[in-house]
Amino acid sequence: MSVTDMFRGRGTDSRLYFAIGGLSLLKALVVRNDRQRFRSELKDAAMFLAVGLFLRRAEQRRTDKVADIDMIRQEVKRRFGGGQTQQSGGLRSRLGRGQQTQSRSLPERLFGR
Repeated sequence: MSVTDMFRGRGTDSRLYFAIGGLSLLKALVVRNDRQRFRSELKDAAMFLAVGLFLRRAEQRRTDKVADIDMIRQEVKRRFGGGQTQQSGGLRSRLGRGQQTQSRSLPERLFGR
């Protein structure tokens, strides 16, 4: 994911925050003789690395939830016959409506013909 994609709304990538945190650590090493700038760069690095970890965990939770939802959908399809034939025991055949493949007109449905 590029930086422009991040700003377009496709989400944020934790790797970007890890990279910025790493660069901030390198900057802290370069300015280690200036005590105030060193502390400032260490704080920045810690902040970016923490945000990167947070985003990585949130992304992992999101993928786990999507996998759980997909598993539930497959189980519902398997149990209730989503897309199955009448011979495989779909929900319509269990309810006794498996034989109604032709649509009837309104008067036929009302008068039971």
